[in-house]
Amino acid sequence: MWGAFTFPVTTSRSRRPGPGNLVAARCPSRANAEIARTHPVGAPTLAPTPHPRRAHVFIRYVDEGLEQLVRRRLPLPEDVGDVSFDTPTSTWAAQLSRLTVNLFLYGLDRSSQPTRTAQARVDASGRAERRAPLPMVELDYLVSAWAGSPRDEHQLLSDVVSLFAGVPVLPLDLTHANLNSTVTLGFGSDPTMRPREIWQGVSGQLKACAVIRATVAADTWDWEDQAAAVERVSVLAAPKQI
Repeated sequence: MWGAFTFPVTTSRSRRPGPGNLVAARCPSRANAEIARTHPVGAPTLAPTPHPRRAHVFIRYVDEGLEQLVRRRLPLPEDVGDVSFDTPTSTWAAQLSRLTVNLFLYGLDRSSQPTRTAQARVDASGRAERRAPLPMVELDYLVSAWAGSPRDEHQLLSDVVSLFAGVPVLPLDLTHANLNSTVTLGFGSDPTMRPREIWQGVSGQLKACAVIRATVAADTWDWEDQAAAVERVSVLAAPKQI
């Protein structure tokens, strides 16, 4: 729990006039006039408009892109088969009745790729905004094929593997506009988690599969108002006493 903060209070008797108080100490009338000019009495105080909180849904956008990649490039139309992101348990498998490509998200980790650079933009109302650098995240999918027979499953898995092995980056026409980076795709093995261990955890039955790694920028930070640029600096100096 955060503790209470105590700020030191300096009285007017003990405070020494620093550079900012030099005019007030030696020429109070000029200081009061300057304050009245820059901060008129009754002027409204404009508070920054808060940005609405967003839902962090970058994983869902990656899921949608992968599904469209399978459906369009395999192809696997909706009237032919399904693309599922469910955990492939034995109970789930017993309910299947059509060709199914399963993309089970089993792991997430921070990527070794450098964070995205800070971003700046001007919104529709002309307000300047900035966004802190976004970290890159790795999403690991276990890809499996489900059909009526092992032969059909091997054929479907062969098509899926051939597809992902030849697509290093999710095509832009399949990438959601709200993602903050491209989605790079890697096909291969996971050195930290073997498929055998994953199958033992979800169903206990080993099955042919592949591992796909998608790397994308997480939507960690929201857009914030950018600090106004300094356009003028005013310096007041007291007249030199002779």
